[in-house]
Amino acid sequence: MNLRFLKSDIILAIFVVAVSAMLLIPLPTIVLDFLLALNISFALLLLLVGLYMPNALALSVFPSLLLLTTLFRLGLNVASTRLILSVGEAGKVIEAFGTFLISGEIVVGVIIFIIITVVNFIVISRGSSRVSEVAARFALDALPGKQMAIDSDLKAGIITALEAQQKRNELRRESQLFGSMDGAMRFVQGDAIAGFFIIVTNILGGMYLGISNGMSFSEAIQTYTTLTVGDGLVSQIPALLISICAGIVVTRVSSDDKTTLGSEVGDQLFSKPGVLFLAAVLLFFIGLLPGMPILPFFFIGFIATALALYVRGNLKETSEAESSLLLSSGDSKLLPGITIEDVPDDAVFVLHLDQSLLYPAYLRRQAKYHEWWKAFSKQFKKKVGISLPELYVASDPSLSAGSYSYEIRSYIAETGTVLLDALAVEVRPEKAVFLGLELIDADVHPWTGEPISWVKTNSIARELRDSAILSSYDFLEWIGFRACLYFKNHPQELLSIADVFEKLKLLEKKHPGLISDALSTTFISVSKLTKVLHELVKEGISIADFQYIIE
Repeated sequence: MNLRFLKSDIILAIFVVAVSAMLLIPLPTIVLDFLLALNISFALLLLLVGLYMPNALALSVFPSLLLLTTLFRLGLNVASTRLILSVGEAGKVIEAFGTFLISGEIVVGVIIFIIITVVNFIVISRGSSRVSEVAARFALDALPGKQMAIDSDLKAGIITALEAQQKRNELRRESQLFGSMDGAMRFVQGDAIAGFFIIVTNILGGMYLGISNGMSFSEAIQTYTTLTVGDGLVSQIPALLISICAGIVVTRVSSDDKTTLGSEVGDQLFSKPGVLFLAAVLLFFIGLLPGMPILPFFFIGFIATALALYVRGNLKETSEAESSLLLSSGDSKLLPGITIEDVPDDAVFVLHLDQSLLYPAYLRRQAKYHEWWKAFSKQFKKKVGISLPELYVASDPSLSAGSYSYEIRSYIAETGTVLLDALAVEVRPEKAVFLGLELIDADVHPWTGEPISWVKTNSIARELRDSAILSSYDFLEWIGFRACLYFKNHPQELLSIADVFEKLKLLEKKHPGLISDALSTTFISVSKLTKVLHELVKEGISIADFQYIIE
């Protein structure tokens, strides 16, 4: 947030200095009321931010906020304790918490305070601390693998250098966040313990001071216990809210950078109408048990039934919409592209896709696919020594849904079928199942020879793809790899005698006499040299250093 007159860092510095001063300087009750209201407001704000954040990195400053809020609450505890023990009052906020919220019953207030403290310390804080500890360990263990996956995608041309740098920065921030959260959760635990000791100290100290000032024993207990319990509740309730926010941050797993916790809970918890129907039946059955109140169980059962009917209807509409999109005829007004007739006659490599499924999917990411092909062409030339031809993709009405073929110099080199809603992931099948992926088939990467698992494009697969934990490829990238393997095994399609002759002419200009001397001495013709180069490529030997081969 940019402020025109005051910068955020100056405000933060003033805040830290003011909190430190609270430990030493007595505060008027009106100021304490304002600060307590500010503490509650900030805790609510932080909880709402945690609920609406798309992932943990969206609140990467949370460990520092935990430290500052803990310091702020401790400063308020010291200020309120000073007022309670010195003048026997601590403002309207603490008085309201001590009287209205506990209805004047001291025992009720003490029990509520103990329950909140136990829930905060044992349930939420310790659970969040354990989660952050394990997350920090796993993030550190997975760091080398994720970095290698990013480098692999960059070399393969799947991502650009800028995207790779962004992913590395996200990886660094993620590891630092979970490492910081592992230690920051100790602030929350320590704050809960400190709050318990403060309330005990206030009660005992208040009783001693009250009796010393002439109060009766019962009057001292009534006065100081009410104020102390109110002080404890007004401190522990914001602490509980921030602890809940901390738990949300460390347990947040998002499959999309734009989703919130509420949307994911709705999608995953209420996505199965059959489960909702079963829950409704169980609720009706429980309501019919002897002694059970019928109204609440039947009311919730009817809500579950209505929700199940709504979800089932929504799923049906979504399925019909997706089917109509995928099975569309490929109208040129909606999906501009090229047909077989539009391909130039001199095109070397033409990929044919069916016009109902694969070609519309290609058009939706057309620019990215061609950018990927150009980037991979550079890697291919560096590794093999031959330039890949320009990629032409055309819709073919003769192909069935999900089918493809590609032709090399007007010759159909390969035909096949692929799944549109599947990803090829660089992981062994048994590990894919362990990761929770929906395995379709096992295969081998056509270019690298590494094991490949074809998996359904579910939320887990999308999360692994987006986070660059595993390298994955969709249908067109997979076809591109297969075509590159074909070019490697049939280099004559890309390297002709004329191409070799041009290479020789360029080398002769650079080193006069080298070509004539080499070819005349060894009695090798250009056609024979071309065949030698073809065999080298087939054996996996790069011909990128053409001068070295001639020498």
